[in-house]
This record gives sequence, structure tokens and C-alpha cells, in this order.
Amino acid sequence: RDGTLIPVRLLLSETRIEGQRKFIGFLQDLREWHQTREQLNAAAHQLEFTTRDFQALTYSLSHDIRTPLRAIDGFSALLGEDYGDRLDETGHDYLRRIRAASQRMGEMIDDARRLYHYRQNRMEPTQVNLSELAGHILASLQSEYPRRHIEWHTQPALFVYGDRRMLHELLYALLDNAVKFTEPRDPARITFGARQDGDRLVYFVRDNGVGFESRYAGKLFGTFERLHGDEFEGTGMGLAHAQRIVELHNGEIHAESRPGEGATIWFTLRLE
Repeated sequence: RDGTLIPVRLLLSETRIEGQRKFIGFLQDLREWHQTREQLNAAAHQLEFTTRDFQALTYSLSHDIRTPLRAIDGFSALLGEDYGDRLDETGHDYLRRIRAASQRMGEMIDDARRLYHYRQNRMEPTQVNLSELAGHILASLQSEYPRRHIEWHTQPALFVYGDRRMLHELLYALLDNAVKFTEPRDPARITFGARQDGDRLVYFVRDNGVGFESRYAGKLFGTFERLHGDEFEGTGMGLAHAQRIVELHNGEIHAESRPGEGATIWFTLRLE
């Protein structure tokens, strides 16, 4: 009555009543639908801007910030080589700390970029033998720690449908994490396997490492989270990577542990 235009949809249905052709019409009010569409369009535009900003940030991280980091590391090395005889042990220790911090910052930048690119890269699903992947990774990790006494156990013939490259990175993150946190153990025991839970397989990586308080399990998969501080090496991104890969495969991941009793990382992969 006030002249406002209302978007509607007219639905007509033909029928016969007492032999006569009749039409029944329905009017559907589309105002709510239009409002929802406008909100979705606005959200899509905002997401596009956010994505562009994040792309610019990752570019800056990988190029602009790396330049001063390389300078810090390089000039610290030159300082030690050219003027090392003028420094006492404390001075050399400061230089080592500077170089270690700059190199660790570079590793954190690389890990942050990788986390973003998981969302951008197209997946190439195929049949993957997880047991075979785990075997290759374990052999590689053993060569990295030749003096460690590590007992490996891998359940055979565990196949799954997924992106082979991503699943390799997933298992590497979980197994490398287990190796790091079993460093005080002799022998260290690390197991990769699966168990049936209803109609699905639940995979796990279990170790006898230092463990952690169960109340911190939720923080475990956060970016740059390090529950044990600097006691163990790493950037705190390994399990964040693992979580992203599991999510991209429509799965779930969680951890169980007690201090001093090791940890178990459980995950599912349900990519159709």
C-alpha cells in the first residue's frame, strides 16, 4: 500500500475441476531470500579482500622480511669470523644466539607459508599406502638420528584415499613429533597403526615420550604452540600442519596423553 516493491515468485499449477481447466497460483515472498543473497555477496567480497591481504602478507613474509633476516645471520657470521679473536666466550655465545634466533625465525616463516598454501593448492586424490609412506619416513628419520635407539612398529597394509603429497607431510609431522619428544627415552618406542571404530578406521601415532597434561590437548594443534618451551627443537607448527591436512581430508584429529607416559595422536581420513 505504501508503494514498496516486493520481490515475489509466482508458481502456477494446472488442474481440472469438474471437467474445466483451472490454474492454481501461489505467490512466494522473496524478500528474505534477497536479503540472504546480499549478505552472502557482501561476505564473499569481504573474504576476497581478506584473501588478497593475506596473500600480500605471505609475499612480504617470504621476501621483504627474509632480506633483513639473511643480513642478520650473514653479518653475525662475518663478525664471528673477522673479529672472533676480539670476543670472549660470552661474546661468542651472544653471536650464536643471534644466528640461532634468525634461523629459527626463517623456519617459522617457511612453516607459516606452508600452512597457507595447503588451502590454496589443488588436491590430487589417489589410493595411498600409508604403511609404505610411514616406512620411508621412519627410515629417513632414523638416518637423521643415528645414535638414537628407536624401536619402530608399523601396521601393514593401511590404505586410504587422499592426496599422497599431503598425507606424506601429515605422517612426517606426526612421526617427527614423536621422535622429538621421545629423545629422553632409551629405547624410544613409536608405533603407527589403526583400529576399527564402527564403519571407519581411526589411525594413530603412539610414543613413549615425555607426554603432556591432558588439559593442554586443545592447544597442541595451534600455530606456533610449544607446550614444552625451548626444551625440544621445532617451531611449534608441525601439528598445526597435520590438523590442516586432516581437515582437508574431511577428518578429525585429537591427542591423548599423560605427563611422563607418552602420547597418542588419533586421526581419521574420510575423503570421498
